Amino acid sequence: MEGDLSEQATQLNTREEYVAWEQRCDEFIESLKEQSRIKRPRLSIGNRQSVIACIARLESLKGSVRGRFVHVGAGHGLRWRTIETAFESRILTGAVINSNYIELRRFLEDASETVLERVQCIMQRYINLAVNANKLNPLRAGCHIKLPREIMLKRAVINVQSTDNACFAWSVIAALHQGNAHRTSSYPHYSSVLNLQDIQFPMTLSQIKKFEALNDISINVYAIEKGIVPIRLTDRKRSKHVNLLYVEDDSAGHFALIKDLSRLVSSQINRYGHRKYFCDRCLHYFDSSAKLEIHTEDCGKLNDCAIRLPSEDDKWLSFHNHCRKERVPFVVYADLEDYTVDNAYGFLANKKVPGFMKDENNGAVMTEFVGLRAKMYASRVEGKKDAKKAKDVKSSVVAKSITFEDYPCCLNDAIEMTRRQPCIRSKLHEVYTISETKIALSPHDDKRYIVSGSTDTLPWGHYRCK
Repeated sequence: MEGDLSEQATQLNTREEYVAWEQRCDEFIESLKEQSRIKRPRLSIGNRQSVIACIARLESLKGSVRGRFVHVGAGHGLRWRTIETAFESRILTGAVINSNYIELRRFLEDASETVLERVQCIMQRYINLAVNANKLNPLRAGCHIKLPREIMLKRAVINVQSTDNACFAWSVIAALHQGNAHRTSSYPHYSSVLNLQDIQFPMTLSQIKKFEALNDISINVYAIEKGIVPIRLTDRKRSKHVNLLYVEDDSAGHFALIKDLSRLVSSQINRYGHRKYFCDRCLHYFDSSAKLEIHTEDCGKLNDCAIRLPSEDDKWLSFHNHCRKERVPFVVYADLEDYTVDNAYGFLANKKVPGFMKDENNGAVMTEFVGLRAKMYASRVEGKKDAKKAKDVKSSVVAKSITFEDYPCCLNDAIEMTRRQPCIRSKLHEVYTISETKIALSPHDDKRYIVSGSTDTLPWGHYRCK
């Protein structure tokens, strides 16, 4: 409701629209007041604070909108509204709802009459009155933030306790001057060590690249998101390299030095606490520093971004528009079950071993293959004789009268080739021989119909076969 009223306030054009809008706003404010005054069931402290803050924002919005449609005289002062607080007490709490002051002194000068008027009746009832005035500016406060307890217990991060906005610079100084101190007095001042030309504090991620060029130091920045993840990776790892942890609370961000990345992130992948060697770019881990050095040589070239594994909620990829799938140009079905012991890959005999398939060539490289139809093909393998198959033709006839070149000739010229072969027949217990002519090679598939102008096939009898 508050969002709707705020949006409607920007669209008011006439006084009539303003009057109707103000009435709706007053009704909503009154409902919020009733909600905050309910005793049973009583709202929690957090909910009551939210309701009170919403009332103050709406009153301020009404004051700003009223100035557009109602003439306000020069003598009009500050508008003060008494509001209920989240805690029961004798302290009277109010808010000024029609001003946008920045300087505290000017606000007190203009509000003096209103404050004196409001406290006059209070002075008559109470002997003592104390007025405290504070200027709230959380973004200008010191940038020291307490680390989460689980991070502190790992003792892998140095959190320098600075009172300025230069926590980034102090963390870098702590990395250059090895130690375990969390006080700025233990290090030289950052301005005497680092080149901070055109660098503004508090530090932002966009300025780190400029800082790296000025000081010849590479910086990686990590954050806490259900674990430690990189949010900024350097383009080139230099001899001086620093890993920083970025944490934030409701009002500010803070940098701390990661002195031991392995100790910080090991619990994410290993609950037993054994040491792992982590790549500070992709967070892949290894059992030894030698393996990490081998990986580091290629990591900077291959991984331009951080690798984040999918969570339990989004680890599956699925789609439903199966009609939009495209056919692959060809499919290879391999059977590697029959590898011999002395095969080219060194596999042991895998006869009837689940997970392996048969390879007719036992690992040898096939350089050429011509397939005419089922059980009618020829293949050429390095170091072996040409393999030729022709359905219903004796193997001796195929070996003597059919060459490998006949197969591509039959396919390309779309011709049938016949061969004569002797056969033994018997009739009424009488055995005799005959000579018959058989179609040895044919480009016409007797089981599938090849679609014209395509590599797709259809079964014979399909309605699209012509």
